[in-house]
Amino acid sequence: MRPGIRVLGLIGAALVICSLPVTHADVVTQTQTSTAFTDPANSTNHLLQTNWNTTTTTFTGLMTPAVNQFNGTPADLLSVDVKVDYSLKNLYTLQPVTPSTVTVSAVDPNQPDLSPSIKVGSNWPLASFQPGFQIAPNNPLAPGLSRTVTLAPGQSPATFSSSLPASDPNFIPPFNFAPSFNTSLKPGDPDFAKFLGSSQILFPFTAQGVSTFNSTSGNGGGGVDTLAGATVTITYTYNTSVPEPTSVILLGVGGAALWFLARVRRPSGGPVGG
Repeated sequence: MRPGIRVLGLIGAALVICSLPVTHADVVTQTQTSTAFTDPANSTNHLLQTNWNTTTTTFTGLMTPAVNQFNGTPADLLSVDVKVDYSLKNLYTLQPVTPSTVTVSAVDPNQPDLSPSIKVGSNWPLASFQPGFQIAPNNPLAPGLSRTVTLAPGQSPATFSSSLPASDPNFIPPFNFAPSFNTSLKPGDPDFAKFLGSSQILFPFTAQGVSTFNSTSGNGGGGVDTLAGATVTITYTYNTSVPEPTSVILLGVGGAALWFLARVRRPSGGPVGG
């Protein structure tokens, strides 16, 4: 076989080999995060409870974060990690008008079922994972939910608040609580298939709180400004096919073959006989 034909065959073989689809599987992750508060229509996301007498009031709020389902090939999905972060913050305000001791609290020992809580709501999508918490009166955190100030005789009426600068003498420390819950779902788990599709998954939560106020003189006010929130983070781990960079290999093989072909066709030097 002539060298030129042999080289052309080599080029053809290189073209056939390099045109074959060559891929490898990479394991990648995709994370989504969605946060909702108890009062999304309010720019401050707060629910205010104010009491001007010895009384108890309650509030409830609904939060519904939403995330997208995995819209790839179902067989590629390896795991679904679900993380729920709660946030509960109380800002206190106390306003004694006459000499007295006033107390405002976010826990009512007489009504433990009304204690602050964040729990899953109706139509919760996961049967195997139902995070939630409640700060009942016998909870070690419960004492931190009350604030008390005393206005001594001769003192002018004043407002004590968690919204004041921390350097202010009338500043009252707020209460912050932020627990987290997480789980990992694998193929075969009952809830795994719920994350497959092209729509959204809704995660409804309910938040509950109570505000109690008491004054030894009956003349004053106070309240609890409560912010409750829930953040859902979903991480999908899945396989993906990535094409190999075969075009660079093709150019290298083809260029070398063409250079060799040009060398073969070049006439040899020397005199031409008669």
